[in-house]
Amino acid sequence: MPKPKKQTWLLLLPAVLVVLCAMVWLFSSQEDATGELTPADGVLDACGADFAHTVYTLGSDWTFYPETLASTQADLRGRETGAHDESVPYGTYRLELLAQPGQYLMLSGYSFDYSTRVYLNGKQVLEIGKVADTAAASEARINYMDIPIYTGEDGRVEIVCQYANFVHKEGGSLPRLYLSSPEKTQEMQRGNDLYSLALSGGLCLFGCCFLLLAAIQRGPKYGFLALTCWLMGMRNQNFYVVHLLHPEYNWALAYRFLVWMIALQAFALLLLLANLYRGAAKRWVVWCYVGAYGVLSALHFILPTQQVKELTRLCYDVSVPFFAYLIFCLIRRLIRTRTVHWEDGLILLGYALLLGADRAVACDIDEKCMDVAYENAALNGVGRDRYTVRWGDVVTDQALRQELGGPYDVVVANIVADVIKALASTVRPLVKEGGIFLCSGIIDDRAQEVLEKLKADGWDVPEQRQSEGWYSFLCR
Repeated sequence: MPKPKKQTWLLLLPAVLVVLCAMVWLFSSQEDATGELTPADGVLDACGADFAHTVYTLGSDWTFYPETLASTQADLRGRETGAHDESVPYGTYRLELLAQPGQYLMLSGYSFDYSTRVYLNGKQVLEIGKVADTAAASEARINYMDIPIYTGEDGRVEIVCQYANFVHKEGGSLPRLYLSSPEKTQEMQRGNDLYSLALSGGLCLFGCCFLLLAAIQRGPKYGFLALTCWLMGMRNQNFYVVHLLHPEYNWALAYRFLVWMIALQAFALLLLLANLYRGAAKRWVVWCYVGAYGVLSALHFILPTQQVKELTRLCYDVSVPFFAYLIFCLIRRLIRTRTVHWEDGLILLGYALLLGADRAVACDIDEKCMDVAYENAALNGVGRDRYTVRWGDVVTDQALRQELGGPYDVVVANIVADVIKALASTVRPLVKEGGIFLCSGIIDDRAQEVLEKLKADGWDVPEQRQSEGWYSFLCR
């Protein structure tokens, strides 16, 4: 019986991927005209700044007055200053801006956690939520803020920012603020909107595709892929706060929902891993984990707001033993079957980075790959401190091989046959003793010559797999 044709709707996936890559390229190709202005003792001298062509990030050396709410220097005179402590529930930041007279500028950025009030030269120009010195009188809310500034005849502007945070004991730090002309600020915001809509919106669209696939194929792993895409997409603050929420949103509900989504990320990733290797873990253990997370999820919408963030830590604490159990089950399965498929290495490498591996290093001959690889890693919560990308020819460039370091537990090469044949004699120093070298992307009519070359260079090849005319080899 002939195999059924693939569903044409699956073409949505590569189409979405192409659109995402095009939009990310468009965003990343824009000129990066940014600078930094650093205050000194609460005074920012910006007389020489080129606001017409540059967006400046403001440094955090503002004068801070803990547990004080005041609007002018006269009100703050004699008040105690100090370094910011996240346990301080409310306070005031003050900055004196010195700029060229007669300029129109824009101060922009996200508001404080979790309520903000801003004064310019003693006049209130913005309030997000309600700032007060008691929990009962304050009202929490966050949003993006744009504050127009006119430097006047003398170029001096006093900026005072008050905050109140009675939600939890981590907040009130000075957010990242930007200062530039209104035109450059709007240009920057358009770029940020494009970036967040392309990546986060694209991830949510991918989630819908996976959900449709889950309904058609009746495969739970696609459902967890959909959930993972949605959670990562809505984790972007600009996408969630600016584009998804209504301007008059219910802050308490939105905050609970955001914290709950953060807590669900580990849950979705671990259940995805359990479904990729169905049968490796006992079902009752999986259901116990699901039940515990269900209880914790319900508590996100029951407990007082001040206790909600602690639930996220508790969710991660519950996930650690379950993750350890899954790893134990996978190792036990691999020992019993004595086989490791190449996709097993790729899957576990990705989870290792997401859930705690020290580092990974990637290399490609195309210099443009670096930005794309770092963007994709950042989208999945993996920073440059753990993930390094280099470009160059590993086969011919000995200095590059030394720069890559090693040895590593797993080395993966998904590329054409000629490159794998060349790597067979050069990649050995990068593989730790007892580690594995996974190579794939080998077309069927060249699989035998690649296999012979690997064996000739001393590699043991305990497993090989083929699918639709393509081969992969696991080497030790």
